[in-house]
Amino acid sequence: MILKTLKILDQYPSQEPSDPDLIPAYERSQLKLHQLLFQNLPDGVIATDPLGIITDANPAALEIFGYHPHQLIGTPIFIYLEDEYGVSLAQAMSHVIEGAGSVRNRHVFVKRFDDTRRSCTLSIGPMVKDGELLRSFGIFRDRTELERLVQIDQKTGLLNERTFLQRVEEQIKMSRRKDEPLAMVYFDMRCFKPLNDRFGHAEGDRVIKKVGLRLDQAVFQSDFRARLHGDEFAALLTRIGREDLELAASKLAKAMSFEIDLVDPHTGRIESAQVQADIGIVWRKGADIPDAEALLELADKRMFSCKAAAKRGEVRTFCIDMGDKE
Repeated sequence: MILKTLKILDQYPSQEPSDPDLIPAYERSQLKLHQLLFQNLPDGVIATDPLGIITDANPAALEIFGYHPHQLIGTPIFIYLEDEYGVSLAQAMSHVIEGAGSVRNRHVFVKRFDDTRRSCTLSIGPMVKDGELLRSFGIFRDRTELERLVQIDQKTGLLNERTFLQRVEEQIKMSRRKDEPLAMVYFDMRCFKPLNDRFGHAEGDRVIKKVGLRLDQAVFQSDFRARLHGDEFAALLTRIGREDLELAASKLAKAMSFEIDLVDPHTGRIESAQVQADIGIVWRKGADIPDAEALLELADKRMFSCKAAAKRGEVRTFCIDMGDKE
């Protein structure tokens, strides 16, 4: 082991030699080490010329972007970067690179070859010599898996309540600014507790997972959906017009009404159980939209109105608050 280490140190010295004759070999070894470092960094590194054209990418960057080197090199870095709403960051990033500026830990999304996105922290630094920009280097730290662990409900794969409210608050700010409508939908699974008590937690979890799957499939990818806690779920429908709300509500009510076969833990028999939801919906537009928690609370109240109507024997699959003055 010691001999192997000494051989490595002889090939790649840790310090510049005092003998001038050895300096050229030392510089070649340092260059090779820098190349190995570039290739083996766990973070993605992209090099661009002064116009933002990609000139090199290490293996970690190729994995993040999802491209082969010949597909990525020679293309503008700007076309791959966008914010969380899908808005291109081309103009902002071009100003940074062409102006030999720097960025520290900016949250960006990388558009990949397969049309998926990776959430990354991006830092950009210039390489300048004699006042001239030679290259810019972007370091991409993939945070997709970390975000998934802290933002996602583990049973359903939907957003958890904390993350959902953060995303909703961001969407509300945008909707106010653009004077656009949105709708908050609150779901409470009817009779879930008796099912969970009778068939056990394992079968109850199967119900929760199926509810999450059906909710995920019932809304657009641009909408947000979450499991809040227990048997309560929520969705934010973005840019939905007043005239489209009834149809969307009917679609959600249909998705939340289904039969599922559950196994009785005591007898081992399979029994069919009916699952339904009480649904409360609040629609608002532009400046009339309250903050995220208040909007969710309003939808929760409409859900309880729906639940109370069901207890009175009234047939209501959902209750909607359009914000009309009474």
